[in-house]
Amino acid sequence: DATDGEVLVDGVNVKDYKAEALHNKLGYVPQKAVMFNGTVNSNVSYGDNGKGEISKEKIKEGRFEIIDEKGKVVKTEETKEGTIRIERIPLGKYTIHQTEAPKGYFEAEDKKVEIRDSSELQIFDIYNKKKIINYAVEKTISNITLNGQNVEITNNKLSKLEIKTSEVKNTELIVSYNIKVTNEGELGGKIKVLETIPEGYEIQEIPEYWKTRTDGKLETEIEVEGRKSKDLSITLRWTNAEKNLGSRTNRAQIEGQEVDEKPEDNISEATMVVSIKTGEKVSIIIVGMIIIAFIISGYITYRIIRKKGPGINRIRFLK
Repeated sequence: DATDGEVLVDGVNVKDYKAEALHNKLGYVPQKAVMFNGTVNSNVSYGDNGKGEISKEKIKEGRFEIIDEKGKVVKTEETKEGTIRIERIPLGKYTIHQTEAPKGYFEAEDKKVEIRDSSELQIFDIYNKKKIINYAVEKTISNITLNGQNVEITNNKLSKLEIKTSEVKNTELIVSYNIKVTNEGELGGKIKVLETIPEGYEIQEIPEYWKTRTDGKLETEIEVEGRKSKDLSITLRWTNAEKNLGSRTNRAQIEGQEVDEKPEDNISEATMVVSIKTGEKVSIIIVGMIIIAFIISGYITYRIIRKKGPGINRIRFLK
């Protein structure tokens, strides 16, 4: 309350405001030099001011050095709840240098500041750019060779082949796969790729960067720059046996990402289906039925011939 006269805010006496409405029109400035991150608006707002406007997340981790003009480190500070408070520092020009960034963030750029002889609060914004870390893998069938002849690939994720039963043991099926590893982030790095060989297939040819693990899987570690891709390859041979007919899925997998924006693209699969020709199956069934019919007919005839005399009259042939 004013002891004399009146205090107006936007032309209205403060006594006529409700406390909540008045607070939303005020800001405060402590009389102490403090450096912290966040926007000026977010740090001097009072009441509900600024709600919904703060788009920067406060960083709760990090280590900083305060360096004077001569290059001497005069202070080392850590963030506390997103704020760096620096007190009792001589007037002058300084550089705020981040020596340790929060996990998943790039180190902030050096900030040039000047501590002035002023009663006003001095605020300097320091932001860490978040690392976009995401490796994706895509596995496709790149080539199929059947008995020395290239097979047209209409679907590089799922391919089907039909062979004759009589040719199973002599069939030579070679399948090549391409594994594309993409670094969708901005920061380059190393990543581990695993390759699982399906049952019924064996290695035909692999580049030297693949290593065989004790569990039978193939493993390699590659380095991929940010926003770049790298291709890997592997060639497998189908083990020609009837037990290996059917669907077999080949899988590539990324392993060892500390931070992953899209874990769903860490695995990619490609499937080969090898089956007996449909027409041949029908022919086999028909031939089998004919053979069974002959056997039954022969058995009945044999029984009839052996039964001679009066007993033969008891046999009746029905249409």
